[in-house]
Amino acid sequence: MKKQVNSFILFFCVVFSSAQVNVKFIDHLSANNLAREHTTYLNSLPESDSVFYFKAKFAAKYDQGAFIINNYVLSQALCNADTNLNNKASIHFLTAADQRNTQAWFGIPGAFSAGKENNFNTVYKASLNPNLFSEENFPLELQKSYLKYKRSYNKKPVLAAVFSTILPGSGKLYAGKTKTFFLTFLLNAAYAVQTVESGKKLGIKHPLTIINATAFTVFYLSNIYGSYRAVIDLRKERKKQFITDATNFYN
Repeated sequence: MKKQVNSFILFFCVVFSSAQVNVKFIDHLSANNLAREHTTYLNSLPESDSVFYFKAKFAAKYDQGAFIINNYVLSQALCNADTNLNNKASIHFLTAADQRNTQAWFGIPGAFSAGKENNFNTVYKASLNPNLFSEENFPLELQKSYLKYKRSYNKKPVLAAVFSTILPGSGKLYAGKTKTFFLTFLLNAAYAVQTVESGKKLGIKHPLTIINATAFTVFYLSNIYGSYRAVIDLRKERKKQFITDATNFYN
């Protein structure tokens, strides 16, 4: 208890007695994951480039997207010189769900070493449109992942739907789902045959014929939409894998 009280007193002495940024104290707070104390200390300091820089580092450590950007912009010269900060923030935004903040981060004027390309910026631009680059723009370890994403990016969902309209399941084959192609084709073929046979034997108004025709229609339309979605899902999957591979490699 006495130790906790002493630490508490020491903390507030540092906070209220120092107008300068105590870098060693900040490192201590960061190393021990004392987020609340870290926030209190930074907020107690008068605003300056250095304070905004350390706030940006804090935000990057705890994945606070908008807070990273706000403080980075207010202390861009210091932040821009910190490679570790830039890399950590870039990884956060590449893998974040909030695309608005991601776009804002990679669109900061003059960022990334006075506007020069860096690895994460290249990955971000390639994730938006891989056709802007070639495999030579990436190290050998990332080329396979990049080419997979590029091939999936260039596949057209509408074309997959057209293929499956002509031959049920072929759009799934176009999306690289071979097993699903055979299953979809066989199901549609089975219901088509049953519909024709029951129509011939029982008539088109017979309940069994109507049931078979309805089932065939549902499976046929689902096959078209499913093929369309399969290409979109393939794009997302390959994009996510490319970003994951790139961030793991460059981190």
